[in-house]
Amino acid sequence: MTVTTAVASSSTSSSSTANSSITTYALLTNSTTVQPGQAADVTWTSPGGSAKDWIGWFRTGDSNSAYDPSRWRYTGGASSGSFTITAPTTPGTYEFRYLLNDGYSDVARSNAVTVAVSTSAPTVSLSASLSSINPGQSSRLSWSSTNATSCSASGGWSGNKALSGSEDVFPNVSMTFTLSCSGPGGSASQSADVSVATSTGPAYYVSSGVGAGAQTAGNDANPGTAAQPFKTLRKAISVLGPGVTLFVRGGEYDTVNGLIDGSGNSVIPSGSSWNSPVTIKAYSGEKPVFRRYVPAGNPYTETQIQSGGHMPTYNECLAKLGPSGVTNFPWNCWVGGTEPNGMQEVFTYGNVSGYVMAMDNDDSNPVQYIIFDGINFDSKGITQGLHFYTGAKHIRFQNGEIAYSIQSCVAQQASNVSVETDLQFINVKIHHCGVPYDTNLINGIPARKHPAARFRHPWYMHAGGNLCDGCETYESAGTGIGPDGKNNIIKNSYIHDNNAQCMIILGSGWQVYNNICYNNAGGGLKVHGVWDALIANNTIINGAPGTTANTPYGIFITSAGALLSAHLENNIVWGFSYGFWNEGTQFQGPTVRNNLVFGANPGRSYYNAYSGVAPMQLSNNLSDKDPKFVNPGAQDFRLQGGSPGINAGVDNGIAADIAGTPRPQGAGYDIGAYEYR
Repeated sequence: MTVTTAVASSSTSSSSTANSSITTYALLTNSTTVQPGQAADVTWTSPGGSAKDWIGWFRTGDSNSAYDPSRWRYTGGASSGSFTITAPTTPGTYEFRYLLNDGYSDVARSNAVTVAVSTSAPTVSLSASLSSINPGQSSRLSWSSTNATSCSASGGWSGNKALSGSEDVFPNVSMTFTLSCSGPGGSASQSADVSVATSTGPAYYVSSGVGAGAQTAGNDANPGTAAQPFKTLRKAISVLGPGVTLFVRGGEYDTVNGLIDGSGNSVIPSGSSWNSPVTIKAYSGEKPVFRRYVPAGNPYTETQIQSGGHMPTYNECLAKLGPSGVTNFPWNCWVGGTEPNGMQEVFTYGNVSGYVMAMDNDDSNPVQYIIFDGINFDSKGITQGLHFYTGAKHIRFQNGEIAYSIQSCVAQQASNVSVETDLQFINVKIHHCGVPYDTNLINGIPARKHPAARFRHPWYMHAGGNLCDGCETYESAGTGIGPDGKNNIIKNSYIHDNNAQCMIILGSGWQVYNNICYNNAGGGLKVHGVWDALIANNTIINGAPGTTANTPYGIFITSAGALLSAHLENNIVWGFSYGFWNEGTQFQGPTVRNNLVFGANPGRSYYNAYSGVAPMQLSNNLSDKDPKFVNPGAQDFRLQGGSPGINAGVDNGIAADIAGTPRPQGAGYDIGAYEYR
């Protein structure tokens, strides 16, 4: 073999066919200088070789056995292709090497790639979509930075922030929001002002005096003013009505049986319209938590109950179900595996029954027009999260968190999926759902992350007309978003590190756009029989970009239902064995156009699974094209200049991207969640 050292770069398409005109192995890269965390790419050509030929990333001068275990991939025997890694944080000189048949003999090396830290001064841009709002409204902050390695917020918001992004804020009073970013070249900051009109409606205050961040305790004999607040939620809620706001001071609040009466109906009064809602709002700058406590007289502590909650073990399955329950453990045992009559979670020390909050009203007794603003709902691993029936309508959760439920964090029951309930989740984090403190292992896998545990979801709806806008769901045992029904809207959301798929899409009239799916163990989107749906401008990433696929499907189109008038367009699918897998058989296949797939197996970017399927209606799609993300290692999936996704999309009426940037910015619409600017 001839060893070739490259001095130039070019872009090639993967091909699994041996090319007799290629007589040497070659590696070519144009990533001659990159910053830590940025993408570095290489293309290869070969005269044909083993499927176990591989390309690795090495520090110049190191031996072939000293490869970086997070930065390599097999060629699959292809005669040409490309490979992208994320540059390490350690500066130095590196190179790609082509090695043969799973061994350590190299036959080609690229030119050097220098990883260097920029010393240019950082820049920061921060703007508010609305500089003046009314109480209860939001303004979207959008920001970007250059030459920075970290950003933090102060003033009206707080915490570490991504190097670029957007966030909806819901200030109670006029505030200044400041973002400061730092890098090797110094620091920079910028501020944006949002003014809030003075509220003219009645307002009450409550202060528990308990828990982290608590203020001076109130008293239920008080009048509920700012100076003399109530103490308990039950008392404070009793005085609410249309147009009334309850300001909740920092601390923890016992929801006592989930804020329901003896019939399971919510005790929270309804508003009369979105112009006159009941508003339960965090006091400015404070973080109230709604939760349940272990009832008095219970012999176990909260810590014991948390640690005792787990998926059933082998011995527990054997004891309850007999040998049939463990023949394929845990699938034949757990509900959600393959056994519908199997076992649910087990609680060694019991659990607190019910929910942190339930709204199980039926249609004859609705509860509606209620806003929860800045409230965190924490199940603490001892009880369930939020639960709704179809009489709960026009309920909004914004700027808060819902977490640590022993089952699904947000669940809605419905006898008729055609009902539309208008449950809204805006700028809400939902995470650690499904026995969150289970430490048991099954064949080295955490039990709550075993595929058989996949029915404990962050957001699980069974009616329609619901909204998830700017949601973040993560670290849960099930699917990131798993609803049913019609006319649901999922947009501008970040769904990552869940145990099952990113999302299941089932029903009519769906709009799913401007979302990022990253590192969900069960794959990307499962399109499970939809019609009149738009699935567009989503960025779907399989695990660590540039590594071998560990889940098979980016977008899985099933046969369970009609696919007529489903449009899948302007999506980026990265790193899956199959980009689009289609096994739909009813009516005509879905329209699949102007998508970009990178990293799929040869011939598997847009794949009809078998003869007899209704084939996808394909047009203007891209295959094996690196989208050139800004910094995929840091989950920055904006497009770099020169990305093939720029101006390659179709106009589908989506007016802005996930960060609020208007579309289009150039001659055409871009592919993916971000519009290049």
